[in-house]
Amino acid sequence: HAIDRASVDHLALVSSAISAVAVEARLRGVRVEFAAPDSDRGIFLDGARCRDALTGLLQSLLALAPRGGTLLSVGAQITSIRPALIVECRLHESDPELSPEALQRFFDAGWREHPCGTHGAPLLAALALTARAHGGRVDVKMMGKGCLVTFVVPRLEG
Repeated sequence: HAIDRASVDHLALVSSAISAVAVEARLRGVRVEFAAPDSDRGIFLDGARCRDALTGLLQSLLALAPRGGTLLSVGAQITSIRPALIVECRLHESDPELSPEALQRFFDAGWREHPCGTHGAPLLAALALTARAHGGRVDVKMMGKGCLVTFVVPRLEG
């Protein structure tokens, strides 16, 4: 799919993805916190594609949440030294904890035993593809009993 870049408010973009999963988070007992330290700033990217990819990421992380709930922290910022949009999503506890294989194959669309379920693997692969299509990257790592996924897209001007 072609990238349709336009100026997008990064806070509205992330807020829209969070709103899309709010009911599911509430039903699973997961508290979602959104921390956005800087003011609204535009970034030139495919807003619809990035919103869908971030929504898929949040849905996948919710699938990892333990019964009884946990905290999902979402942070978004636009850096100035190396201009980029950085979205960090941290699930404070995951069930199960991610193995080294799970970390290595986290964005593998063909992995049938993905800990995020059968729908998680293609959603996470789409996230990685969206980051790469924008010249960015996506990473996952363990943080204590939970995981941190970082989505980075370089800031380009229109």
